[in-house]
Amino acid sequence: MKLSAHQKTFYQEVSELCIAYARLLCHHTPGMMQEDLAQDVLVNLLKVDLYSKAIDHHTSNTFNLEGYVFRAVKNRFLHYLKERNHPTELHPEILPYFEMEVDKLDQPDLEVLIWEYVEENPKHRLKIEAFLKQHLEGKSGEEIALEYNISPNLVYQWVARAKYHLAAFLTSKGISPENLLD
Repeated sequence: MKLSAHQKTFYQEVSELCIAYARLLCHHTPGMMQEDLAQDVLVNLLKVDLYSKAIDHHTSNTFNLEGYVFRAVKNRFLHYLKERNHPTELHPEILPYFEMEVDKLDQPDLEVLIWEYVEENPKHRLKIEAFLKQHLEGKSGEEIALEYNISPNLVYQWVARAKYHLAAFLTSKGISPENLLD
């Protein structure tokens, strides 16, 4: 993937945010590699094309880059703790950054799960992207069809299939598909 000079500058800023937030969260967690956490998050943000999201939302002033990156680092940090069966008791200095009760730490973030599904099922990537564009970005089937150069009917089929596959995936993870966007 070749990046423009502006994209390189953007992702350098994102990288610095990832590292800063990873240091903040990992400081009191033995065995947690701050750089690995930051790199994992940065790779995922490149995959979801954060640059385009930021540019699209910049025109409407609705995008909070720092908040988005912090949430991504926080979610990856929690995923790491869960993967390694690390105690979910957090050091008092970082607890305020989580803005959630400790009993919610085991509830996975829906967006993280969706991208986990895409990583496990890359053939469904376009369907999932269309689903997210429609439900998170508020784009119409016609707008999405123009982006992908396909018919609007195909977009509606993709979105329906994505919803079906995501519901099955969430159910397999013990998450109620009711949490899936309508």
